[in-house]
Amino acid sequence: MQIFSFWYLDKAYWENEVKESYSGMYRQVYADEERVLLCVFVTDVQYDPENREKKKEYEKLHDLQDEMSRLNGECESLKEELPREDAEESDSDEPCDLTEEEIAAKQTEFALLQKKLKSLKKEAKVQESALEDKTREAIEALTDEQVYELFEAKWVTPLMGDLNALPQASIDRLIKKVNALEEKYKDTYADVAEQIGEAEKEFDAMLGQLVGDEFDMLGIAELRKLLGGE
Repeated sequence: MQIFSFWYLDKAYWENEVKESYSGMYRQVYADEERVLLCVFVTDVQYDPENREKKKEYEKLHDLQDEMSRLNGECESLKEELPREDAEESDSDEPCDLTEEEIAAKQTEFALLQKKLKSLKKEAKVQESALEDKTREAIEALTDEQVYELFEAKWVTPLMGDLNALPQASIDRLIKKVNALEEKYKDTYADVAEQIGEAEKEFDAMLGQLVGDEFDMLGIAELRKLLGGE
């Protein structure tokens, strides 16, 4: 269950600029001359999965929110189908395909949906307020030991996990770089030199097959000497 957040603030900033105007629920966990640690209530109320009563209340609230979202979508669809009430016939560029009876039926349906949506919003607000009150009571009832347990679960344990993972992450990065270098230089200098030598021999053999006048053959002979041929 995570219904808290922790703030670690400059003490002067907290006391002189934030504390008086801050309206949220909080509890001061620790303070020294420079810093203050606060356990702060967060607005997205959650429940203890082992508490069936709270789970039922939370799920009921989510069902209400889902229903409200669905009704909002239906209202928007109906609004798009209905002709604009503030538009005169001469100002309308798009003709309405609905008959007067169909328009009246959709207007009635739209009004009923809005009425139901208003009722659901009111009910959801009451349930949210009740859950927030229970969460506030839970925060106020926390012992110092529970606060430290929450602090350790939220900050210390994840931090230690990240720190313990750093050596392996460094090793993995090194392995990746070594593998990339191995792939890049898998052809050794000796292999490349051998390939060049074979290419030169093939080129020299092709030059030996050429024919031409005296001056051309002299030039080809000099080139074959450079390549190490006859």
